Amino acid sequence: MNNKVNPEKFRKLPIAALVTGILTVLHIILTLIGFNWSGFLDEFVIYLFPFYIVCFPLPIIAIVCGSIDLKRIKSGLYSKKGRGMDITGITLGSLYFISVICIIIYYYYFISYIFPNLPRVEVWI
Repeated sequence: MNNKVNPEKFRKLPIAALVTGILTVLHIILTLIGFNWSGFLDEFVIYLFPFYIVCFPLPIIAIVCGSIDLKRIKSGLYSKKGRGMDITGITLGSLYFISVICIIIYYYYFISYIFPNLPRVEVWI
């Protein structure tokens, strides 16, 4: 087995992790804009529905690509170039899941009590 470190300048996995992580942040921003503009919400969600479907797997891709490349760096197969992009992609992908959970809790818990005509979801813990 060859134990040499691969001296590539730019690898594809860290770039993929970073780009998909940035796209997930863009998705979070557009979602928050849609929730804050209550009068414009219906049209906004309808026009961006394909964007939501395309962007849903992006945080998973960011976390997986970043983790695979970090594992390769740790094992010594690659140099440490791109480690920052991997960590950023993993962080932004995780931020997406945290923000989605917060948005769901905010919408179904707080807004449903302010506006009682909205459908209410009971949470049993």
